[in-house]
Amino acid sequence: MSANAAALTNTVITNAPWVPFEWNTNLNVQAQPGALDDESLAVNVVTSFQRPANDFPAGTMVQILRDGVEIGEVEMPATGTTISFPDDIARAADTQVYRYTAVLNNSDALGDTWVGATATSSPIIVTGTNPGAGGGGTGSLDPGSVINPIDSAIGGSLTSALSGSVGYDVAPLSSPNVTGLLSSAS
Repeated sequence: MSANAAALTNTVITNAPWVPFEWNTNLNVQAQPGALDDESLAVNVVTSFQRPANDFPAGTMVQILRDGVEIGEVEMPATGTTISFPDDIARAADTQVYRYTAVLNNSDALGDTWVGATATSSPIIVTGTNPGAGGGGTGSLDPGSVINPIDSAIGGSLTSALSGSVGYDVAPLSSPNVTGLLSSAS
């Protein structure tokens, strides 16, 4: 029995190199608009993630990017699954859309790496200081101008002018957003 015990406690030591491991984590970014003033919009960029089985080393940083350009870094916390980064975007004359993403790329002394990136960006719209001046605008329509586009185009007299015309059947055309006339020649 002592011969078997010696075989069980035998340890083989090799000079095989360390094989580094890569830990992947998905990052999800949400840009939360804050106060808009005359010069800028405050934005809170919140990045959420799942912790890998082999936790992040101390000092692991996440890069926060706006439109693909790094604007800052945030250190991974010792606990929890979210980090926040405050941003302040200067207002331009035209309304602008900005997109936030996050990237993680860290390695330790043994060569293990922790990587991650956002799959989709988080957009934020910053209203311009003079959105209609450069043609950028907000893209919104004044609902009052869409009530009756045919009548408003010719001074409001189309309905009354066509309803008494010979050779035309005039029927109202309505939808939730547009009211006008449908006319067919007889």
